[in-house]
Amino acid sequence: MNTRTLIFLCAVTLFASCSLFNNDQGKPTGELIPLAVGNYWDYHRWYISPNIADTIREEILSEHLFEIDGVETKVYGYQRYHSSNTHPEINYQWFRMNNEEGSHFAGGFSDADTLIQKNIVYKYPQAVGQVWDYFGISYNFEERTFSIKDTIAIEVISLNDTFETEFGKYKGCYVYRYSEIGKGDGVYHWHHYVYIKPGIGIVAV
Repeated sequence: MNTRTLIFLCAVTLFASCSLFNNDQGKPTGELIPLAVGNYWDYHRWYISPNIADTIREEILSEHLFEIDGVETKVYGYQRYHSSNTHPEINYQWFRMNNEEGSHFAGGFSDADTLIQKNIVYKYPQAVGQVWDYFGISYNFEERTFSIKDTIAIEVISLNDTFETEFGKYKGCYVYRYSEIGKGDGVYHWHHYVYIKPGIGIVAV
């Protein structure tokens, strides 16, 4: 991966422990990842060892209307930043949207570029073993532009799992697995797991 390009695959980093969900709307909506301006999730993130850790906040910052597949569609802009930064400088945002299929990434925008791409990431799962492809989206920091990268397979691993952290126990989680095989000179094959509690959002990566 080019050191000046961020490829966004929904992973916070090597590992992010369970998050806390916060909003001012009352009870959760039942969406896989509830979307409203002001919603945020705090993730305890660590590298190699829990002793090397920090806390990242993912926050819904904006709301937009775009025509997608001929239909006026509401999407939400969000970004991650260190939770200790009370006034983060946000130079670009990713787009996310929900519909009856599940949770989609929908591109992103900066002062130089806007990419709209309806892209299902987390489906409401029907059965363990269900698989679909997700288009990875990248952001180039130098050019401040977005582009679509190779597809990645996402598979439903569990329909009812439990993940316990220092923040509490999350029951009834869906578990999704990303799979990617290196292409060209790449010789790697990695798996990446995401736990989602419907109505709360991503609770572990």
